[in-house]
Amino acid sequence: MNNIVDNVIRELEFKAGVTLASFGLQAELKSIQNYLNKESIDEDLRDACYIIFRTHFIREALKRDDAEDACYNLIMLWDHCSKAGDENYNEILVDSIDKLLKVTNKRIKTVKNRHLRVLELNKMNWSIDAIAADTGYSRRQISRVINGHTKN
Repeated sequence: MNNIVDNVIRELEFKAGVTLASFGLQAELKSIQNYLNKESIDEDLRDACYIIFRTHFIREALKRDDAEDACYNLIMLWDHCSKAGDENYNEILVDSIDKLLKVTNKRIKTVKNRHLRVLELNKMNWSIDAIAADTGYSRRQISRVINGHTKN
């Protein structure tokens, strides 16, 4: 894995891990998923869980050389970090975003436009196959875009 990306992910995970530790928790993916599903959870804990969750998927996507998936998770992480209560998460990404985008070989504007197109076509009740033909996304990617945006 590229050292730049690995360093950024480690820095985010470290910051989130410190927060989790302050609640007496470890950064285990299954327990984190359980916390993300709870309604009444401290915002700092929710942010830390989300950071660990997304960085895990970025790391996995980069291991598979799946730039699209890595960029999707990066966008979701970026959106979350920009709204997080702890500004350190956003600072870490702001300092590193250009390097991360070079590694994924994608531009956020391009991917966001494609995501918006998927959402627009979905609202017009297009079939998944028609959306795939129009956007070039796989069925899995379309599902993730639609589900990711309907949860928030």
